[in-house]
Amino acid sequence: MILREILVIALRGLRAHKMRSGLTMLGLIIGVAAVILLTSFGQGVAGSFSGAYSTVFRHADFRSAAVKIATTEYAAPVLSSLRCARGLRYC
Repeated sequence: MILREILVIALRGLRAHKMRSGLTMLGLIIGVAAVILLTSFGQGVAGSFSGAYSTVFRHADFRSAAVKIATTEYAAPVLSSLRCARGLRYC
């Protein structure tokens, strides 16, 4: 009984404020479409980058390489080589 009353009140509110309800739905549709579009675009760019440069870097997986560098096991050698880079005073 309570659920039915809640639905009746909600439908009354939607009917009473048609413009606000319509604009809210339009905003949700545009927002979801934007998220899907940007996610697809990002995956496409990552895929084309990996495809274009994989032959140059011998089929390297850039995402796993970035994770390996970010771990502490690989971070120390990378940081030490960066410290001793050309042009830095403190090595």
